[in-house]
Amino acid sequence: MSSKTYQPWVRQVVDPYGEETGGGTPYVEIDGETFGSDKWSQPGQSREAVLSAGGESASDGGEG
Repeated sequence: MSSKTYQPWVRQVVDPYGEETGGGTPYVEIDGETFGSDKWSQPGQSREAVLSAGGESASDGGEG
């Protein structure tokens, strides 16, 4: 069942940002840089990008 609870928020916040940045779903930005699917779909790349951006810790999604 879809209650569309967050639909107004998406239309107010997410849609305009996506139009501005050209981002789609999923859209990931780390430290102001677009982190494309060519990277986030590769094991360990998301964690490394967060750590490189100054994150002191980053989850690897339970992958080790």
